[in-house]
Amino acid sequence: MKLISIIFSVLLHLLFIAVLFQILSSHKIIQSKPKVYTVELLKMESKPKPKTQPQPRKQKTVLKKTIKVNFNKPKPKKQKTIKLPEKPRKSKKEIKKVRVKKKVTKKLVKKIKKKPNIEEKIRLMKEKIMVEQLREKLLKEKIKMLKEKVYSQEEAQKIFKQKLASSYLSVIEGVIYKNWGVEKTIIENKVFITKVDIKLDSKGNLINISIMKSSGNAYFDGTCIDAIKQSAPFLPPPKEILTGGVVEFIITFDSREQE
Repeated sequence: MKLISIIFSVLLHLLFIAVLFQILSSHKIIQSKPKVYTVELLKMESKPKPKTQPQPRKQKTVLKKTIKVNFNKPKPKKQKTIKLPEKPRKSKKEIKKVRVKKKVTKKLVKKIKKKPNIEEKIRLMKEKIMVEQLREKLLKEKIKMLKEKVYSQEEAQKIFKQKLASSYLSVIEGVIYKNWGVEKTIIENKVFITKVDIKLDSKGNLINISIMKSSGNAYFDGTCIDAIKQSAPFLPPPKEILTGGVVEFIITFDSREQE
């Protein structure tokens, strides 16, 4: 009995195993494979794009300095000598003539400079005539005084010299005052007086000029000096009033005379 029970249990186990095998075989676990899709790509015919010409690039100007190094010493270039045409030499006679001409021209220029104008000549002639007339008049007065024995000969001569000097001075002052001018806007209504000392030689040339008394105004003093210089040379003074070949006067300038 035990054997039968053992066999029966074995058979049952085998049957159970067989059933399980069938179940498992019908329901097999299928391993899932990844799906692979095959896709055919259609080639699209693309229209050809218009070819654009590439714009020319602006080339940058690059200054390249090329330095050449000559290891060999440069040969010195021969300098061309230009021969100038020789000037014809002047003879000694021609040189002397040129020197003489230059001297003559210099003398002529000096003479022209020294020669006064026609107007100055006329003025000097008039002044000379005036002084001579005064001189004759004073001589007559001197002779009259000597005849009447009013004064001695020395006193009469002294008076004659004084009057002749004053008459000559009045002539000179007339010439100077004509050339004297002052701007009223500068001096305004102020009073200025300047005294100037002048020395003349026997020919009437101005030897020396100096201010004896200044007005205190440099402009006014300057106009006085300019007027005297512009009026020179003066009429030759009479011989009677000369002392050592020179005569000296003091000329007074008053701003009120310009009004």
